[in-house]
Amino acid sequence: VGVTGGSGLTALGTVASGTVGTGVTFPTGHVLQVGGTAVDYNWGTWSHSNETHCSWIDVTLTTKGTNSDFFVISKVAASRSSGTAFGMGLGYRYQAVGSSEQTAATCWEYEHYQGAWDSVRTYNMQQMFIKDATIAKGTEVTFKVFMEFNNANGQYEAGSRTGNKPSSHTVMEVQS
Repeated sequence: VGVTGGSGLTALGTVASGTVGTGVTFPTGHVLQVGGTAVDYNWGTWSHSNETHCSWIDVTLTTKGTNSDFFVISKVAASRSSGTAFGMGLGYRYQAVGSSEQTAATCWEYEHYQGAWDSVRTYNMQQMFIKDATIAKGTEVTFKVFMEFNNANGQYEAGSRTGNKPSSHTVMEVQS
């Protein structure tokens, strides 16, 4: 293809700059972009048995592919503010500009019970693929995390380490 010199991969040289043009199709599973946040945000106390939007970790992307899949990963740490054993679940919703909000996973407050950290604290990590063939290239989409507690009210938990980021949310757009 007009490349000379070198052997194997070194024959390809180095691309110092350039733009992938239109008409390029990446293989299935190729990560097109990654967006995310990790914060130490004091969200206070929330009552149990009510879904709560974790707006402090919303992630908004403008899609680069057509009919892409999205791999979402999130973590929220909490402790009980009262009561006895408590559970915590995370759920996902997303909303494309000009469209209604869609539920990808409903919170299930029994999903993860205390004990992963110690007797009064817990953290919940959740991940899933979101497939929605109606999201066109160039569409702004906001990915949201929701949490729900069971048995006791949940409250912000910073953890015991300086610099800890107890809330995080990552979204990867993946070529479908």
